[in-house]
Amino acid sequence: MRARWRFAKTFASTVVLWTAISALGALQTYSDNLRGGLGSHYPTLFVTWFIEYAVPLIVLSTGLSLALTRWPTLIGGPRNVVVLLAGLVMVFQPAQWLYMAWLRGYLRIASVDDLWRLMMKMLLVGWFSTSATFAAILAIHYWRHARERELALQEQRMLALRAQLEPHFLFNALNAIAALVRDGDKKLALGGISGLSDLLRYALAASASNTSTTVAAELQFVRDYLDLQRLRYGDRLRVHIEGDSDLLHDIECPPLLLQPLVENALRHDLDCREGQAISR
Repeated sequence: MRARWRFAKTFASTVVLWTAISALGALQTYSDNLRGGLGSHYPTLFVTWFIEYAVPLIVLSTGLSLALTRWPTLIGGPRNVVVLLAGLVMVFQPAQWLYMAWLRGYLRIASVDDLWRLMMKMLLVGWFSTSATFAAILAIHYWRHARERELALQEQRMLALRAQLEPHFLFNALNAIAALVRDGDKKLALGGISGLSDLLRYALAASASNTSTTVAAELQFVRDYLDLQRLRYGDRLRVHIEGDSDLLHDIECPPLLLQPLVENALRHDLDCREGQAISR
């Protein structure tokens, strides 16, 4: 199913691109004919451009894109690129020439001179479009490959960051509940355990997912974390959040991004001095 979707997407985008190029090419021919005093019919020119030029290059573009996606080693080095281009010239180029010669009625060959004239005509056709198509597909493939590597690197960095944050977060949350247990406040301790369960559920879901979350979800996670810490700090902890609105549900951000900032604020403020602290 995935392969079919990739083929359909590649084919559709290729058809749209070459249709646009055919429209521009037909428009240029139409303009040249008008300047030369020749009668022209634009729809006919467009159909001719599409059938003669676009159809073979649609086949080339789609086939080459799918081949490079499935077998990236085809262009694994400069030598492979040269070999692939040479094979393209030897196989696709003659096929394109014969196709265009057939459409134009050039295949009626009665002598060696006719064959020679046909070859000279065909040598002027298709070289630039074929090589330019090959270069464009190659550039797109390299760009996609570089983008995929960059996304993979970012994902690895995020996973490494989560691996550092989650044990640290769990350690501090357990410390908050342990302080309540030492004080003998069972009701608050049970409430802290319930709150910790909700926090861990979110943290585990964030660890299992490679996708981003929303700022609204992160803020709710921070509120739950602060509720747990408030059991430890009591009235000393006061928090005011500015800019909280429904728009935050549409803004994406990496999971577990805000909690370490809040945790550091608590550590370097409430743990280092007496009295109330207000975090904004």
